Parts: sequence; structure tokens; C-alpha cells
Amino acid sequence: MLFDVNNYNTIFLFCAFIIVALMLLLLLRKKCTTLLDPLSLHIIWISGHIAFLLAFILKNGFEILPCFFLINLLIYIRVLMAYPVLNRSSIINSSIQILKVKRTKIFFLYLITLILNFISRINLFKYMISHPSMESWFQYRFIELLGRDPLLRILLIGSSIYFYFFSFILLFFIKKHRILVISMILFMLILGIISGGRSSLLAILIFLGMFLFYFDLTKKYAKRINLWGILGLISALLVAAFVSSKYSQGDTIQDGITMVVNRVAAVADGLEYYMKYDGYENIKSGLHAYFLSIFGIYLHILGGFEYKNVGTQLTELVIGNVSYAQGANYTFLLQIMVIGYYVFIIYTPLIAYFAMKLRYNIPNQLKRLPLSYFLSSSCFLIVTDIEYGILVLVSGILFYILFLYPVLNFNFKNR
Repeated sequence: MLFDVNNYNTIFLFCAFIIVALMLLLLLRKKCTTLLDPLSLHIIWISGHIAFLLAFILKNGFEILPCFFLINLLIYIRVLMAYPVLNRSSIINSSIQILKVKRTKIFFLYLITLILNFISRINLFKYMISHPSMESWFQYRFIELLGRDPLLRILLIGSSIYFYFFSFILLFFIKKHRILVISMILFMLILGIISGGRSSLLAILIFLGMFLFYFDLTKKYAKRINLWGILGLISALLVAAFVSSKYSQGDTIQDGITMVVNRVAAVADGLEYYMKYDGYENIKSGLHAYFLSIFGIYLHILGGFEYKNVGTQLTELVIGNVSYAQGANYTFLLQIMVIGYYVFIIYTPLIAYFAMKLRYNIPNQLKRLPLSYFLSSSCFLIVTDIEYGILVLVSGILFYILFLYPVLNFNFKNR
């Protein structure tokens, strides 16, 4: 059976999650700027794993694997705590002043990201035209799981982060075209919701939190941001519940809320499958297996190489063969088991260091500011799911090189 939070002591799980999250927020308070800071949301992710592992031990007794995973999480947290907070205010402040001057170029870049984002959704628009019923639009998420155009997916991933980056620059710094920008953000939100994206509002909040963190805009308005952040996160959960209730006919909002709660608690579903269904025996390990676990999907696209990612393999241990491209997230804890558990003492600190290095990267030129922002916003993806993280990094870097860098190098006569 797939992950179900009701299989565990839910009161213990909830209390453990709250206690761990508060402790981590306290320990990392100098690095978390607001509740919308990506690091704050990453702490929630870490807390979910620790709470699950404690609940698993409570139910099944002390075993080697859950204790091993807990040790790695503690090492990971220690590296996050030890990494210094780098001050990049000088380069950011000077960049902001230049951005205010280059209004035409920024707006042109915004239009590029907007248009290419629309193009990347061409299959969604075709689906909507061929299925006039709005109720059917919520099923598009499942249509995508059966197979997506790889180039359009790369274009969507690459354009999305930069679209919100330039949107917020126009809103916060240049303060022009606000009606257009806000309208397009709302349109993207609605489009995401009606196409079955239950995390659509949460994604925008994360993009906003990332922007506020990157440009150090949180100090003056921290209390206000935290208040609106709480309201925003609650709204995001309600939106997720509403969209989830549309996945099956007859489901109610209460059913949707149950699905969302289970989904939030299921951040560690891959660990459960690995521990309960003998992942150590059934999932191949070693350098070759590790390489395929990250790049196998690209070999499949380029050369027809048959490969199922680790998340799908774990899901199949539970329910048998699946035809859709989805499964448990390939977290750094599972990455350790695939590459070989004996390298954990090197792998865990290294991946934590790399994530924080990306978070605090400093651009040495204005033309590299969008790329720097993108790398910072994507820093924890290699930790939470390295296969998807690599896809995002490749998509964002390619988008920057092909579409943004040429414009950033071009001198507009009129600003």
C-alpha cells in the first residue's frame, strides 16, 4: 500500500514535526530571513523526514536503516548551520541601481520569458480547446504523466523562474507596467490551478520569497512578510485541497484536504518504501547505478535506453508495474543508498555544502545576475530530488544561454 499517514501515530507525528521544525528554525534563525524564505520551507521538508523516521521507529522499533537516515539528517543540518552567511549586499545594491536605469532591456527580457512560457504550454492550450469542459482541464496533470514533450518541458521549467524574476523586478524596482505584470501573474496562477497544478499558489509564494531573500528586501518588512506569508501558505493549502478534490468525480473538499495532509506528511514516502519493501536488496547500487539514477532519463530520451528512475522503482515495489512517470522523490538519503551507504560521511556534507554554495553564490557581473538568481533559487533541488534538480539546472542554464545572455549583451540605444 502506498504511503498513508494513518498507518502511524498521527498525534506523535504531528507533535514531532512541530517540535523539530521550531528547533531548526531557532538553530538556523540567522540564515532564515522570513517564513517565505526557501530555507524556511526546506526546514519544513527536513522536519517532515525526521518526524516520519521517529514515528517509524516508534511503530517498528529500533532498526539500522531509520537510525542511519537520522544520522545523515543530523550531519546535513550541522553543515547548514556551519556554512557562513555571505554578504552580497554591495553587488546587489549596485545591480539594483543599474536595473532601474535599464528599464527597456528589462521589459524586453520580461516579454521574452512571458512569450516563451506561453509557447511551452502549447499542449495545454490544445487540450483545453479539444476538451471544452472545465472539469476535464483538472485532469491534464495526469495526461502529462503519461508522457511530455521533453523540449517543451525544458522550456517551461527554464522560462518560469526567469519570468517571475523579471516580473518582480518590474514590480519592486522599476515600478512600471504593474497592471500587465500582476495580470500575467494572476493568469499563470489560474492557468496552473485549472490544469491540475495543486501547488500553483505555493510555487508563486516560493518565487516571491526567493526574490525577497536574494535582494535582501526582508529586513524592513519582515513582520509584514511573515504575516502575509502565513496567510499565503494557508491559502496555498486550501487551493491544493480544492484542486485535489477535482481529480476524481464525487470527491469533496474534505477529501481534498485529506489528500493534501497525506501528501505533506508523505515527503519521506520513498524512505518508507525502501525500508519496508527491502529496497537494499531490490534497488541496484554502485557508481553505475548512481549514474543511471541521475542521467538514465536523458539516455532514454536520446537513445531509447530503457530505464525507470529510482522513485518509480520504489513505487513499483509497493504496487507493481506502473505506466506513468512518477514516483517517490529521489532524496539525498536515497542517493546515498544507491551510490553506496559507506560514502555517507563524504556525500552528505558535500551535498549540503554544494546546496548552500548555490544559495549564497555571488554574481560578478550584472549580466550574470539572472543566472545567479536562478542557481540560488534551485539550490535545494539536488537535495530533495537530484534527478529533477539536474533537469531544472540544465533547463535554467540553457534558457539563460540561448535567450537571455544575447539580450543582456546587447546595448539598447534608448536604455
